[in-house]
Amino acid sequence: MVTQCVCHRVPFAEIKRLAASGMSISAISAQTKCCTGCGMCRPYVFVVLTTGATAIPVLSPRASAELDARLESLLPKGEGKSGTA
Repeated sequence: MVTQCVCHRVPFAEIKRLAASGMSISAISAQTKCCTGCGMCRPYVFVVLTTGATAIPVLSPRASAELDARLESLLPKGEGKSGTA
């Protein structure tokens, strides 16, 4: 199971808590640096934000790409993979 952002050691439970407090994904990313390193956690963060799950089975490359694209749609323009999120 995947339970945290590996680059910044941010548990998904923390992402869930911050989202529940009303923070946007951009604000969460700015505060925790989650989704700003290698990017491997991005699809998992989408799952956390949309389902509340904090322990997620390892995703296939296809599922990972699809979910990453869906997370991209939640970010303000310019804050996606090529931006500063």
